[in-house]
Amino acid sequence: MTPYVVDGKPRGRNWSTAELRIVGRYARGVVAGRYRSVRSAVEDCRDALDRLRRTGVRGARSTRLRSRIAVAQRLGDGVRKLGLARPAARWGDAEVKIVDRFARAFVRGDYGEMRTAGRDCRAALVVARKDAPDGSRLYANRSAVAVREKLRVRVRKLGGRTSRRAWARQELKLLEGYARALASGKYPSAVAAAADYQRDTVRLRRRYPKAAWLASRHLPDAVAQRLRDRAHRLGLPPGPKPWSRAETCLLDAYARAIVRGEYPDAGVAARALVEDLGELAGTGAGTGEPRTYAGVHGMLWSRARELGRPFLSLPWSPKERALANMYARRLALGRFRNAWDAAVSCSRDLSQLRREHPQARWASMQRTTLGVWAQIWHRADRLGLKWTESLWVPAEERIVARHARDVVLGRYPSAKSAAPDCWRELERFHRVRRQRKLGRAGRPGPRTLRAICGKIEVRTSVLRQTQRIDG
Repeated sequence: MTPYVVDGKPRGRNWSTAELRIVGRYARGVVAGRYRSVRSAVEDCRDALDRLRRTGVRGARSTRLRSRIAVAQRLGDGVRKLGLARPAARWGDAEVKIVDRFARAFVRGDYGEMRTAGRDCRAALVVARKDAPDGSRLYANRSAVAVREKLRVRVRKLGGRTSRRAWARQELKLLEGYARALASGKYPSAVAAAADYQRDTVRLRRRYPKAAWLASRHLPDAVAQRLRDRAHRLGLPPGPKPWSRAETCLLDAYARAIVRGEYPDAGVAARALVEDLGELAGTGAGTGEPRTYAGVHGMLWSRARELGRPFLSLPWSPKERALANMYARRLALGRFRNAWDAAVSCSRDLSQLRREHPQARWASMQRTTLGVWAQIWHRADRLGLKWTESLWVPAEERIVARHARDVVLGRYPSAKSAAPDCWRELERFHRVRRQRKLGRAGRPGPRTLRAICGKIEVRTSVLRQTQRIDG
């Protein structure tokens, strides 16, 4: 292999005796603690080797210029030969004392996450390393990952748990009593049993602040789910309790009200029914278990279907359909930018129409904007209307054709690269058109890059086929 040339002289690989003597001196300095690490001693060792190279001592191979990596490798080898193998892998007694202090704080519950405790522990180690008289011999430069791993080991030795989501044996033993009470019917729901369990854990945590198994912080939902699963294994039937006779009568009354059109949808009726069921549970006529909105909504929807209500929304009345037809025609004429804007305006007119006819059955139905939007599309399709925003005017066709010819001639590598320039030109065309107020329909809908790219691809393929035919 041809050696590198430095200052007109070859740079070799072998280390001379004088160079190795200098490296050995700095390696002993690292072991003695004059340097915090091998990396901090590299620059001084390299300066000494450079001075040796400039002196030109015979037999010292002064022509070699050593790199930082080479000097660091030699220093590392020298440190290991002196018995200091992998100094960062060994934790000293002073470091372990600091880690134990933060591990006990984590077990007591002073820290909610291991990451936070590890960050504070590493900061304490850095401060101790800076204040130590002999530097790296007592404290090494530990990474955040190494400190967290050591902290986890010490927490486990102290009897704590590194994960707050895990359940200790004492917690499960305390939870067993509440699960049995829930299965026997002493609690109306798992949420009530979870609330009592958490009150007991708070009381025990105040009485025994150093107990490691009380340092966990479980969410109420997690406790309720754990209690519910254990109660089901102990014989609690899955699912909510059956509805009582009073609750069923109340459910039928609301279902009949939906069939008669007294509520705009089942959601409004379900919220009102949940409030009435809560009041009924307070009187003692119900089952005592709180009913959720999702469960009440499902029961109400099923009962309304059984009473002859096939849909949750009333069909559109003739007045509403006439209003939707009017907005569909306006949209086709370009009076609106898109169908959603037309649906928003139509919803406002529908609200005004309901206020003018309060006695009508359909007046109680609150139409959503999404439903109005779908109805406008449906009415326009029934009327055979075409959207102005989907039609390309001749001026737009000419702009697209010009960019398609540029793609064929090689000025653009593809239709996708030509689409942004074409889009900007179309925007300028529509801006001028709005200023001059040309055209009855006004400005068509906004052109997207995807639509422009597809249009250019079609025109490009047509032009290329024409070229092949002419050729």
